[in-house]
Amino acid sequence: MRKQQLKLMTYNKEKQASITVYLTLILLLVVAILCTVVESARINGARGIGKSALTASVDSFYSLYQRELYDTYRIFGYNLNGESGKTAQEQIIEEISTYMEDNLKGIELDTMEVSNIAMLTDYEGEIFLNQVLSFMKYSALGEVIKEVLEKLNLYESSEDTSEVMEKKLATQESLGELSKDMLKLMSQVEGVDTDENGVRVTKAGTIKVKNTFAKRIVAKAPSMQALGINKEIIYNSLSNKYFNISLALQNSIEYCDKAVASNKEIERLKKQKEKLEKEKSELEETIANQSKQSKKGDPEDGNTKDEEGASSSETAEEKQLKEVEAVLTTVSASIQEENKSRDKYITLLKDIREDICDASINTGLRIEDALNTISRIEGKSKEIAKEVDGYEEVVEGKKDKIGEELYKEFQEDIVDMKEYIGMQDNSDSLSTSSVISMRPTLIENEKILGEIYTKSSYSITKESESLEGWKKVLQSNKDLLVGYQVSTLRFDYSTLVIEPEIDSPVDHIYSLFTDGILSLVVDDINSISDGSIKGENLPSLLASVEPEESGADCESILEGCKDNQYNSDITNSFALDNSFVNDLVEQLLLNQYQMDFFNEFTQCDTQKADNNSKLNEENAANSKETSSETKAGDVQAKTLQYELEYIISGHKTDKENLGSVATKLILLRTLMNFVYVYTDKEKNATAYATAAALVGFTCLAPLVTLIKTVILFVWAMVEALVDTYALLDGRSVPLFKSKSTFKVTYNDLISMSKKNIAGLASKYPKDQGKIGEFTYSNYLRLFLIMNGTRKNCYRSMDIIQMNMQKVLGDGFYLSNCIFGMEVQAYMKLPEQFITFPFMKRILGETEGYYSFRVRAIDAY
Repeated sequence: MRKQQLKLMTYNKEKQASITVYLTLILLLVVAILCTVVESARINGARGIGKSALTASVDSFYSLYQRELYDTYRIFGYNLNGESGKTAQEQIIEEISTYMEDNLKGIELDTMEVSNIAMLTDYEGEIFLNQVLSFMKYSALGEVIKEVLEKLNLYESSEDTSEVMEKKLATQESLGELSKDMLKLMSQVEGVDTDENGVRVTKAGTIKVKNTFAKRIVAKAPSMQALGINKEIIYNSLSNKYFNISLALQNSIEYCDKAVASNKEIERLKKQKEKLEKEKSELEETIANQSKQSKKGDPEDGNTKDEEGASSSETAEEKQLKEVEAVLTTVSASIQEENKSRDKYITLLKDIREDICDASINTGLRIEDALNTISRIEGKSKEIAKEVDGYEEVVEGKKDKIGEELYKEFQEDIVDMKEYIGMQDNSDSLSTSSVISMRPTLIENEKILGEIYTKSSYSITKESESLEGWKKVLQSNKDLLVGYQVSTLRFDYSTLVIEPEIDSPVDHIYSLFTDGILSLVVDDINSISDGSIKGENLPSLLASVEPEESGADCESILEGCKDNQYNSDITNSFALDNSFVNDLVEQLLLNQYQMDFFNEFTQCDTQKADNNSKLNEENAANSKETSSETKAGDVQAKTLQYELEYIISGHKTDKENLGSVATKLILLRTLMNFVYVYTDKEKNATAYATAAALVGFTCLAPLVTLIKTVILFVWAMVEALVDTYALLDGRSVPLFKSKSTFKVTYNDLISMSKKNIAGLASKYPKDQGKIGEFTYSNYLRLFLIMNGTRKNCYRSMDIIQMNMQKVLGDGFYLSNCIFGMEVQAYMKLPEQFITFPFMKRILGETEGYYSFRVRAIDAY
């Protein structure tokens, strides 16, 4: 029993010891958990403190934005000083670490990383644009934006007219080129000397003509009727150039007959000569025999008397011999004369044959040229027919938008074009259909002349047989001419008027541009700023934003229009770019910011100019000191003054930028003015009369119309010079002209000078302009909006940087101004409550510290 009690007591003691150990283990585990929780809470708290400290430090860093930049342009940016030997990241880390040291509360900063640094000039100008938009959306812009939109809508209303006008001028240009082929054909067929502008006339007022042409060979006596010429001056100018091949062939036949007759006479005379020579020989022999017999038959003593008697008288034979010799001499002379006559006729035959061959081959060549030109005209007319259809389609599509008056004018153009290229009946004898109908006649004539030339290779000799053979060839060639005709190769000269040479207004206007555009549209050329870009690290250069490309300008257009030449730039000038309607709200806000903060040429008040250099009074001392160090006074004298003009054009000097904007103004005003002069009946009639006088006649309607267009365009450009002068003088000009607002008359056009331009410009009002009127600032707004957001942003930053360098020194660059970044800080917290290795590993302890990372992404 006692043993059992002892065993029971021993068992209970062992059981109590196990419970104690168990409870101890539980207590240790609870303590470990509590310590872990506490340590984890410490780590999380430290992470929160670190996050707050980093955020506060980054905010403190951002608070040191470039105050002068904000005060002047309302743009935030932290300007890195660019300390030598330190990267941007090192400078940022140094600044932020300084702020964090007093805020970590027992937490240690291990390392820091800065990434994704965004400068003001990054992201294609979007950062700068967003800051501008953030500022401008709180500005009171309602009325301003409303006015701008009204003027933009008014400008956009010209798009439909411009589209039709561009298509019209392109089609008209093609027709003008076709007319030039017509002129070439006229020269090749008729022999009238022409160039691309019409009939060429000498200083004496006579028409210049060609030596070879398709109608040079005629089969009848030349006359106006036989040649199909309806103008006496044309016939008179060409009358000594025609080659009457029928007459030449007939003369050749006659010469053949005469040469054959000469041969017959020569043959008869030769026979007569032979007979005479025989008779002479016989008489000489008889006389010789008589002389011998006389000497033998008489005595020697009685000879003296008989000999003396005989010597005193001639025998009958001797007298006959003399007569025969005289006749023989005459016959020989006659033979010689007949030989000369025959040879002369043969020479004439050969000369005429040579003339016929030369005329045939040269005329054949001109016919070949004419046929090629006709083929070209035919091909072009088919292509132009498609253009005319396209032009008509555009006109019909814009019928309700271009106005009844313009629609009517365009419809009349279409009818004239269709008639000219044979798309419908044409009363004008000179059209593509009329010249194409010349082809069969020219082909037949070429064939006939070719056969005549081939047969003319016949060899002509002195023999009658050869001459008779040549006569048959001549008669055959003459028979060929039955099918030869030129009267159907007709051109209409009924409207040809040869007047004393008149001067084209184009040449006079071109001469005005000798000293450049600005000399014509600015009152005092010497008053233009000589400012230029300073520095090489401009935002636009770093972003590869190129200056405005030099496109068509007034001088190049007028250069191409000299000598009445149509210039394709005229057509291209009507290609309006209205793509600015995309993202218009953003563009308008940016546009208004630029108008508020940047200077331009016509600015009269100083408030806007002060925006570029003013600073708060508290910065005056620092600004003065900095300016002294960097000689800002010298810099200011050289930097750009026409800032909006620079944003538009991007050139290096004020003069270049103002000149570029002036050119844009002139070309845009030329377009608007042309729309008016094109519909003004009086101005059209005047320009048409001048064009007709320059061409010489009106049967080539497209060519006359083309030159009329050149004159109207130049007229509109001179009016644009007046408009631009007025705009640069602070005046307002109607966007669309009327009879009362159009200033330049035709007499002004041919005697224009800068004094005239200034006088006419002074008639415009000097005010801000109504809805239908535009001021210089309105056009700058338009050009800025059309310029595109990227160019505007970067060139605006160029101006800001250059102006801030006047205050902050040459070392200030917007590319060094921080807008935003990402900062990561690696921190460590000393261990305190946990000594268990496995728990330390779970909590991330390393060498007595717990490590963690905090991140801040922020921007202005």
